[in-house]
Amino acid sequence: MKIASIDIGTNTVIMVVVEILSSKKISTLKNIYSIPRIGKGLTTGGNISDEKIDELFSVLTNYVNEANNFKVDKILLTATNAFRIASNSPKIVEQVFNKFGIEIEIVSGKREAELAYLGATYELNENSLLGVIDIGGGSTELTIGNNKILEFSQSLNLGVVSLSEKYFSIHPPSPEALKNAEAEIKSVIKKFDVFRAPLQLIAIAGTPTTLACIKAKLDQFDEEKIAGASLSLEEIANLIEIFSSLSLEEISNRFKSVIKNREDLILSGSLILFHVMNYLKINKVLVSTKGIRYGAIYDYLEKIN
Repeated sequence: MKIASIDIGTNTVIMVVVEILSSKKISTLKNIYSIPRIGKGLTTGGNISDEKIDELFSVLTNYVNEANNFKVDKILLTATNAFRIASNSPKIVEQVFNKFGIEIEIVSGKREAELAYLGATYELNENSLLGVIDIGGGSTELTIGNNKILEFSQSLNLGVVSLSEKYFSIHPPSPEALKNAEAEIKSVIKKFDVFRAPLQLIAIAGTPTTLACIKAKLDQFDEEKIAGASLSLEEIANLIEIFSSLSLEEISNRFKSVIKNREDLILSGSLILFHVMNYLKINKVLVSTKGIRYGAIYDYLEKIN
């Protein structure tokens, strides 16, 4: 059995194609990443723009064609914060179904966190308290569980796109803009009502994977080389200092293609990750290249088995 899973985020649209080896094991056949940033300029109750809808349909057309080339048995389509807050989401869902015959599942913040946790931890044989942090374009999710049993799950309206648009329209940012952004991050993450911190925190999504590539001195994204990599609080703080001192052009020239289309977001993402770790008193995170798209597959398999 082959499954394609597409995760529509505020910033990225990602697809994985897998082959099912057993109820708990999958083989990844292909990963595809696109950054149409459909949540650009979006606020609660606003509309995803026609331009961004066209970009989304272009990406989905490519993805569905690619999935069909693999002769998949099922295509899963999951949408997160941008679809949760946009008033024209129902219309887009209808258009997608009419064009591709695929139903979009718009997940709640809590379910988004649960799918992220499932994707990052499902194949781990850890009998300990694990946390998963998912820093998205429009929201940040934290989930904590023990031996696959979820103990805590929460989503906050704090994302790299929304934070960057609010504070970092100019690069490098002014000291005041940096101070105000950090103040908002600290204020929002206090809403994470965590009764006890995880023994190990796993970070997923574009911010940690990009930071891991930079740490490994890669010029291009290489999933195999960064899966399971670690990032310390000190290393993230050092990178924040670098990002906050450079223009977008300087960031692009220095870090090459690993940061392409994330030049204006990497500072916000790094700040969120740093302050969440600091809040939880965790000095090191492990980086996972899996997330919601994998979680949706594992969730589907559990439902049909």
